[in-house]
Amino acid sequence: MSDAFPDQGHAVTPSRREQWQAVLLAFACAVLFLRGGLLPGNALVPHPPELFDVVMEQERASGTFDAAEVFRGNVGMTDKYLQSLCWDRVMQDRFAAGELPRWTRDIGGGAPFVPQMAQPWQPINALLLLVPSVEWYGWWYLVHLVLFGWFAYRFVRRLDCCHGAGLLALVAATLGMWTQCKLHHNVILTAALSLWPMLSAAHELVVRGVRGRARRFAVGSLALWTGLSWSTGFVVIALQASYLTAAFALLCAVRARADGGWRRLLPVGLGFALGAALSFANMLPILLASAESARQGQFDLELLRDLALEGNQLLAAVWPDLLSWPADRFYPDADNALGYVTRMPLSQLILLEEPLRADGTAFQNWVETSFAVGLLPLAAAANALASRRHRWCAWFFLLVAAAAFWTATASEPLFTTATLLPGLTAGDLRRLLFLVAAPLVVASAIGADAWLRSGARWPAQTLLAAVAAASAFALLWLWQRSAEPEFVRGLAELFVADADHPTVQQIGGDVDLVVQKVDADAAPGELAANQRALQFTFWRSLLVAIAGLVALARVRQWTVTVLLAATMTELLVLGLGPVQTVASERVTRVPRVLEPVVQQQRADLPRPRIQRLVPKDAQPNTGLPGNLPGFLGLADANAYNPLPPARFEEYFGCIDETCGYGGAGVGAFRDPAALTHPLTDLYGIRFVLTPLDVDIVPTSQELLDRTPSNTGRYRLLERTTAMPRATFVREVDVIADEGARLAALGAKDRNVRTRVVLESPDAPVPAAAEDWRADVEVTLHDDERVVVRVDSSHDGYLRLADPFDAGWRATTDGEDADIWVADHYLRAVYVGAGEHEVVFTYDGARAVWPLRLSLLALLVVLWALFTGRRPA
Repeated sequence: MSDAFPDQGHAVTPSRREQWQAVLLAFACAVLFLRGGLLPGNALVPHPPELFDVVMEQERASGTFDAAEVFRGNVGMTDKYLQSLCWDRVMQDRFAAGELPRWTRDIGGGAPFVPQMAQPWQPINALLLLVPSVEWYGWWYLVHLVLFGWFAYRFVRRLDCCHGAGLLALVAATLGMWTQCKLHHNVILTAALSLWPMLSAAHELVVRGVRGRARRFAVGSLALWTGLSWSTGFVVIALQASYLTAAFALLCAVRARADGGWRRLLPVGLGFALGAALSFANMLPILLASAESARQGQFDLELLRDLALEGNQLLAAVWPDLLSWPADRFYPDADNALGYVTRMPLSQLILLEEPLRADGTAFQNWVETSFAVGLLPLAAAANALASRRHRWCAWFFLLVAAAAFWTATASEPLFTTATLLPGLTAGDLRRLLFLVAAPLVVASAIGADAWLRSGARWPAQTLLAAVAAASAFALLWLWQRSAEPEFVRGLAELFVADADHPTVQQIGGDVDLVVQKVDADAAPGELAANQRALQFTFWRSLLVAIAGLVALARVRQWTVTVLLAATMTELLVLGLGPVQTVASERVTRVPRVLEPVVQQQRADLPRPRIQRLVPKDAQPNTGLPGNLPGFLGLADANAYNPLPPARFEEYFGCIDETCGYGGAGVGAFRDPAALTHPLTDLYGIRFVLTPLDVDIVPTSQELLDRTPSNTGRYRLLERTTAMPRATFVREVDVIADEGARLAALGAKDRNVRTRVVLESPDAPVPAAAEDWRADVEVTLHDDERVVVRVDSSHDGYLRLADPFDAGWRATTDGEDADIWVADHYLRAVYVGAGEHEVVFTYDGARAVWPLRLSLLALLVVLWALFTGRRPA
């Protein structure tokens, strides 16, 4: 029997009582962490919606703005608003209608639903049939936390770790800073959830070498969980889970090579292949979209290095809250308005050689750089190195964690080596911290198992003693110097970063000026609060370290209770900041300035599109971020999209080249001339949201002010020149060359009302006619079905100002018709003279076949699971 895998010859199955204890502990951790986010009527968000300019200005105008209440949470984490709020609401509406969403008209004028990284194929989304979409996220997250912890417990017990060690790993997995910090990255956590069942299935197939029906079940299980991971669409984490499982299986095969371990890799490969096929419904649309995405070619080695971690960020494993706490604020600006919440640990604020990225933005966000599992589980992970029963397993997972962190710092030679693995370094290197945190969870169980079996404890005791000594020294240092003016001044400078930091520049760019404000008591009590928070950081680590040392002095009946209680307390306190709840009505309420837009909407008909116009130096999501209007049920021309079509950005680039999100969609206009551009008319942008400080002179006929009262400094303008969604044109310019086509479309004197640009030389060109007429009416405009009636005296093109996508299919009077790409991004169908009904449906082969292939793979997986036998 291998010393790496002492359970090779038999199954280690926790008793029913032990499993119930594990589930209840995971449930208790999740409830204590989420708290008010589980209550009816509450929305779990990174920060209150009043932080967005449009809503904030409305509250200021009404005299109800409460800065202390609004500036809480993590203001740098807007992904919940930018992405999943809208996706969840769309999924709920479509599920309630008995439909599976493939296309949504709420984002950017229309976009494929799956490449948004939405998750229509995840079983957990059945919760949307029970809970309102804005309130369900707390329960969604609770289910994930419970399963993530319980699955981790099951896997480490499979490695023959004792029950108490498994419970410590469960707490580390459930409440660890990695899961906490991904709180508002829902697709990331869903992709990660499958890791533990995948590892368990690989263990069954390779270590135990199960045969017959048990092997069939293990292959089906590996396929199911691999498919679910890849069906989230978050490739980076799905890849990491797959790579770790494959590496674990390979190690197990090496250890079992005398017993035919290499042959046992074949069913593992079969499970991965079936899992890949199972994910076709999600992954094939994403792969097809990525080939046409504006993000194509965005990442390079230099950019990856710029996004890398620093080696000293290992401090976050011990002190993730160092110089980082929920309510810290930068000091008031000249207008006495509060600044932004900071979430930066010491290692990225003080110790970085280059605190800013190459593009001048702040280096890191706290939620992206924390990977702590808790001080006691970390000490247990260190103790795993001395484990005799699990030596090879411990070294494997710890080496994976070390290699992942080393790669995340872009250090050689691992960084270059990692670039050879497809997709592993295709994005933000900080996400490799998943491969640091997850192995630490396993190592913590192995080390704790050695504790509780009276094995070696000196590595853990050494680490805890060092942390206790460092924390005590820091507390003594703070106490001795807190009365020194120069020290207080220096501490103030720490908290406001440095003169080059974007946030400091926003409040004046002069650190001395900021510190003078502190010295002058411009922010009374804030510096003292910051000092107390810093002291609390070291008191917390000191007390936890002492508790661990006492518990490890000698294994007693209450040792596990102390380890669990101390770890839960530590991680729950650390997690107070990211969990913010507000009344759901505050999130679902349409801002007052947009109420005239709501009044113009009609069911099943084209909705008027809105866009923003902001100052030239503003961020692209200034005012109201992309996709948030889509969540509110408004047709948004703006869109933040993980895989935006290149044509989307190129079309809007013809209007205003500064409005892009940099490969991630289209943001606000910055050039006032965009409001009079012909393509703005063609896209049907009827309403424009803009602050008062943008210099626009509206005319009584072309740009009307529709701003309601008490909306603050934002106003709503109506563009009366916006064109109907469907138009009939006969003058055709066939321009195959992309550069020439975009140049023609960008011309500000182009007559888009009568002319259309096509790019295929096979497109029919109507004969010239001096006198012609056409009536066009959109009779139905749903997400995946658009019906247009056209009555014309001559042949020509029915042009629909909705985005082109290969999944759309068209019929004219029931007969299949070609869809031509019109004006680089829109759709057109050639029709003859007379009255016709043109129907667009999103059910082309590209839209339906991926799901059919996944359903076929699902049948195979279900057959393997139901005809197989769960291992004992």
